[in-house]
Amino acid sequence: MTSPDLPRPLTTDHKLLVALAGRLDAQNDLLARILDRLPERPEKADDGTVELREPAVAPPERDIEAKPAPPSKAGASRRTRKTTPKGASPSKETS
Repeated sequence: MTSPDLPRPLTTDHKLLVALAGRLDAQNDLLARILDRLPERPEKADDGTVELREPAVAPPERDIEAKPAPPSKAGASRRTRKTTPKGASPSKETS
């Protein structure tokens, strides 16, 4: 039986939850201080306008002639394997 004058018994689960709550309070305090240091968010346009920008233009490559052209697959000729009839293999003569 417990009396209202006595503190409730401490269990491992209770200790773990108290430690977790303390850790979360400290983490929330730290995040609030970091958030206070950040600049304010820019305001969004309420009229639904969208700003369009041109993509950045890549600078022209100067060493185009120094690089070999990659082989094209469309015009490449395929090498064919010469096959020999089954059982007929080139034999080497030994003396």
